[in-house]
Amino acid sequence: MSLIGQNTYQGFEPAEKHQVFFLLPLLTVLMMYLCNALALEVYTFYEGRDVSLEFHQSLSIDSNFEYEVYLIDASCFFCRNGTMVSGCLTPQQSKRFFVYSKRTPTYLTVTLSIDTINFKDSQFYLLSLREDRNGESYFFTQDAYIEVLRPPSPARCIMKRTEYSPAWNEVKCTSLLGSDGEGSLYCFQNARKIPYKGTPVRLNDHVTWIFWMDALQPINCCSFEKTFPIRSESCFQFVYHPPAHVTNESENARNYSSCHSTTITADPETTGEKTFSQTFGAENSCATTTPHQAFTKNTSIALVLLFHLLFCDCLIM
Repeated sequence: MSLIGQNTYQGFEPAEKHQVFFLLPLLTVLMMYLCNALALEVYTFYEGRDVSLEFHQSLSIDSNFEYEVYLIDASCFFCRNGTMVSGCLTPQQSKRFFVYSKRTPTYLTVTLSIDTINFKDSQFYLLSLREDRNGESYFFTQDAYIEVLRPPSPARCIMKRTEYSPAWNEVKCTSLLGSDGEGSLYCFQNARKIPYKGTPVRLNDHVTWIFWMDALQPINCCSFEKTFPIRSESCFQFVYHPPAHVTNESENARNYSSCHSTTITADPETTGEKTFSQTFGAENSCATTTPHQAFTKNTSIALVLLFHLLFCDCLIM
């Protein structure tokens, strides 16, 4: 048993060594690929923004270098040493892609700048660098993936008078969520963010928000990515300016409500930060008559009528 085992081992020993010898280069390439995959940089941007991607490489002092920037999916380079090369990018991309470099004595930064990035720019990009020093050439590569997300669609809003008072509007806004399934929406009046009424309603890939807003003031609403909150001064997706006749009607309605001592309070709503409620009508905005004043006025009228009747009776007699 031991002899057969020994002979078997000796018979296959050269073949096993031969297989291992040929497997070593394959394993080396596989390990290099895995290391590059783990080191791959992924950059995520939202569509429509101006973005930039930077490659960094250390260099020796006084060395010479050349570089090319590749579009891996198209298997071609579109820039060589800062000069754009035609034939790789689409005509539309050629107008938006720019490459420039900056070198310090021991460092090189190559920047790819993309204006108004869009969904079709989601691709792998590679920097290929050759450095010449001391009569020898050294090669370096760096790759990165750009992921482009679609932002939420622009806000679409409808507006109607509330059932509580014509001086207030109910604004209902809907937006299609971004490709990452995220998104939010703000409405403003006088540069102030208005809390929404209740909880946003999500149906498939759409979300609806409801706001109660002053009918006398302009309204502007916008959707946005949650990582980039929007400000009132840059919000123009939905804009409403009340006409003059609407302003007058709303002002009259508000005065009517306050003069008739009508106070309407909106249902409390929680926004996550604070509870929002609105009170319609104003206190002490109209003249009121106290019970004492009403009794004095009625007594005076009665005395005048009694005097008038007595005077008429005297004339008849």
